[in-house]
This record gives sequence, structure tokens and C-alpha cells, in this order.
Amino acid sequence: MPKKLPFFLIANALLSSALPTWGEELPEGKGKEMVAASCTSCHTFSSRVGAGYTATGWHTVMRMMINHGVPIPRDQLGTMTEYLIKNFPEKLKPAGVVVLTPPSPKSRPYGMAVNSKGAVFFVEFGTNKVGGVDPATLEIREYPLPDPASRPRRIAITSDDIVWYTDFSRGYLGRLDPSTGAVTEWQSPSGPKSEPYGISAIKDIVWYSESGSTPNTVVRFDPGSTKFQSWAIPGGGNIVRNTSVTRDGSFVLANSLVNAVTLVKISK
Repeated sequence: MPKKLPFFLIANALLSSALPTWGEELPEGKGKEMVAASCTSCHTFSSRVGAGYTATGWHTVMRMMINHGVPIPRDQLGTMTEYLIKNFPEKLKPAGVVVLTPPSPKSRPYGMAVNSKGAVFFVEFGTNKVGGVDPATLEIREYPLPDPASRPRRIAITSDDIVWYTDFSRGYLGRLDPSTGAVTEWQSPSGPKSEPYGISAIKDIVWYSESGSTPNTVVRFDPGSTKFQSWAIPGGGNIVRNTSVTRDGSFVLANSLVNAVTLVKISK
């Protein structure tokens, strides 16, 4: 039976740097001792290195250090610069953020998932469509759902790259085959006002919650047999907007309005 568990959040902040800092060993090479002696006189080594520099950049940095009064012997300048160019080249920088706009206006992109090929799929809660992003071209293809009143809200993908969505407005579970655009839908067990919401796929079985039923439910759907099973969430649930899957294959539901998490242990 599903059990309601209190919600605990454990946050761990981990800070690390791939670049040497003062007190750590610099890479071996001609010029190492000179750099160690001169490049930490007014700041830590890592604060100057940052993400590295191009050869031109390192020449500029060394000129700036001399201009600021760092005592670098002229006969060592070339050796130090070559050491820095070799050991701390400029690292690749992010290409930047790309914002994609779905073709449909006011589509309200909502839940999303990534398939086995790296393609992103998302539901458009402001329309009756599912969107897909081609990872190579970044082009968006929209898949219209049969009923104009559909408002899909969350999404999951099984290992065969079939897209599953919860139709919040109509109380349906939907199946979309992106290769053909074919859509199949089933009425959710609690009916038209069941408001299916958070959804996950576990070993190619679809699990979701009905947020409009009282109490909220956990629903299991087997794509092979097309059979539903459902259970009431202890305590009521009260709007499960998001779900996830643990490493051991258990189903986890966030009970948004009651400060709780439901854990469903699935028999092996």
C-alpha cells in the first residue's frame, strides 16, 4: 500500500575547482618555480587563471602584471608566459542560451521529458498540442491532439520513445507516437473531472496521479494490456503536480498542498 511520508529536503553544496590554487601542486614544466614565486604575490593563482586564456591573452595578462608593479625579471618573462600558455589554455565556453518559441501563440509549454535520442518533448498547456524539439536543428514540431479541448499538463516517455501525457482538462491519459503522429487516448478511472497531473514511466508501465479526485489517486496503466489500476493516496494527496522515480524503481509523488511526499513501493 502507498504510504505518506513527511517531506524532508537535504541540500548539499559542493564547491570544487579543476584549476590549481595556491598550496596545490602546479603542473610540472619549465617555468613552474617562476610562476609559483610571482603569480601569487597579490592574489590567489586560481583567481587569475579563471577559465584560462589564449596565447594572446596570456601575453596581455603578463604585461598587466608588470604594469601593476609585479617584479617579474625580464629574462624570465618569456619562460613564464610559455608555461602558462601550455598548461592553462582557454577552455571552451558555453555557446550561450538559445530560446525557442513554439509555432502556436500562447502555447504555455509545461511538462517536458527527453527521449532516448536526446529529443525534447513538451506539452503545450495553452493548446491541444505536444511539441518536440529536434536536437540537431532545434526546430519545433507540434503534434495536434484529436480534441480541441485537450490541455495536456505533464509528460513521460517509455523506452520505445512513445510519449505519454496527462490531459488535465478532459480527464484522459494519452499516447503519442512521434514517428507517425498517431494518438490514442483512454478515459482516466475517476472520469472527466479527475484532472490527471504528475506522471512517470517505470519499466514501461505508466504511473500518474488524479489531482481532481477526492482523495487524490495513484493510477497504474499497463500499455500492453491497456488495463488501469488505482489506489487512494493516504491522507488525500491534495494536488500531485510532480512525480519522480527512485533508483530502485519506486514511485514518488509531491503532495503540493499538504506538505508531504507519497512513496509507492512497487513489487518486483
